[in-house]
Amino acid sequence: MNEYRKLTHETSEPLEISIIIPSNHSHLELAVLSLQVANQYATPAEIIIIDTSNEPGECPKPIEKQCEKLGIRLVYHKRERAYPGHARNLGIKLSSCQFIGFIDVETIPQRDWTKQAMDLFRKDPGILGVWGKTTFEALSTFEKLSRDGIFGRLPRRTLPGTIINRTVLTKIGSFVEWARAGEDTDWMQRVDLFGLNFCLSSDATLTYKGLLNKSPVDFGKKWLRNYTASRSLPHLFPQKILTWVTVYPTLVLMAFNWNNLIAGWETGSLFYIPNITKIAATMPVILYIALRGIIMPHRRGVPLRNILPLRWLSIALVCFIGDATKMLMFLIPTYIHRMSRSRIGGGFDS
Repeated sequence: MNEYRKLTHETSEPLEISIIIPSNHSHLELAVLSLQVANQYATPAEIIIIDTSNEPGECPKPIEKQCEKLGIRLVYHKRERAYPGHARNLGIKLSSCQFIGFIDVETIPQRDWTKQAMDLFRKDPGILGVWGKTTFEALSTFEKLSRDGIFGRLPRRTLPGTIINRTVLTKIGSFVEWARAGEDTDWMQRVDLFGLNFCLSSDATLTYKGLLNKSPVDFGKKWLRNYTASRSLPHLFPQKILTWVTVYPTLVLMAFNWNNLIAGWETGSLFYIPNITKIAATMPVILYIALRGIIMPHRRGVPLRNILPLRWLSIALVCFIGDATKMLMFLIPTYIHRMSRSRIGGGFDS
C-alpha cells in the first residue's frame, strides 16, 4: 500500500479517492493517463473509466496490471455515445469513496496532484473541494497564439483536476448530460453560486495537451461544435453578443444624430464633435483589438515582450475567429441549431 495511504489510516479516518475518467480517445491515450493517475504519490483507492470511444469494450491491459499491482480498485464501463457530463455522472454512481476526482484524457497530472488536494482536505475539514489548476502546453506558432489569446500562460481553474467531497453533489446536483461541451463550466458556476468552500492548490497540478497538433481548421471545427452544442446552457447566455448586436448599433445611431440633435450642426458649439460617427463606429473595434490582443493576454500571464510590437494583431485575430463563431451560434435560429447538433463534430470526447 502507498505510504501516504498508510499514514492516513494510522492518524485518522482514511481519505480515499475515486478518480473518474471519461474518454472517447484511443486506448493508448487512455492508458497513458490512467498510469499517471495510478502512480500518484497519494494513490487513489479506485479508478473509474467511462469509455465512450469507438474502440472495443475492453480495458487496456497495462491499466489492469498497474491497478492490480498497486491495490487500486478498477472499474471499466463501456458506454456508447455518452457526452462528458453523462459519463461523469455514470462514474459518480459507480464510485464508492467519499472523495471524487475528475480528470480528462488530455490533461496530464503532476505526481503530487492528489496529495496536494488531500493535504488541503486534512488541513481544513471544512473544505468541500479543491479546484484543478491547469497550464496549457503549446508548440507550434498557431498553438501558441491560441493559448496566449484564449487561455493565457497562468495556471487556470478547471474541472479536470478538481477533487470534491461527494456531499457537494447533494448541494448543487450532477452534471448536465445533454450538452456536448460547457457542462464543466456550468457545474463550476453552480459551485460559485452556492458559495461552497472550494480552494486552489498553490501550484499547477495538470498540463493540458489538447492544443497540440491542432491546425486552424481543427480549432474552427471544435469551436463550431462546442458552441453549437452548448449554446443553451445558462452560463452562455449571450450578454456580450447582445452588447455587439444592440448596444453597438445604438451608439452608432446616437452618434450619427448627435451633432444634429445636440449641437444643431453649429461647429462652434461646445457640444459639436467632429467626425463623431466615424469615431463611434471605429472605437469599439479598436477597444476590442486592444482588449483581446494586449490587455487580456497580459493579465493572463503573457509577457509584453511576447505581445509587442506586432504579435498582438495575430492574437486578436485568433480571438476574433473564436468570438465570431460564438456569435454565429448564438444568432442562428434554434431550429437550424437543432438540425446541426447531430452533424457537427462527430465525436464524443471529454
